[in-house]
Amino acid sequence: MDKSVILSAEKEAELLRPIDEYIGEIQSSIDELRKDGSEKIQTLLSHISLVKEDKNYNKEERENIIAADKAELAKAKEVEAANKAKV
Repeated sequence: MDKSVILSAEKEAELLRPIDEYIGEIQSSIDELRKDGSEKIQTLLSHISLVKEDKNYNKEERENIIAADKAELAKAKEVEAANKAKV
């Protein structure tokens, strides 16, 4: 006896909704954990690169900005390491 059932698109969506909501919650948690870790690292690395190439800053200004970014970068790497297992 064949017990297979063909679902309508609406019924399938209804059955999948709890799974999609659960996955959405997990993804939101992961995104929140990455915000101050890996995303911030990428932003800071890009900013450092741009500052190095920006001729509007004198050498001292450039060094100060890069030093500040590197300090924030170290903090972001600590956050990323602390959250790695959760992500």
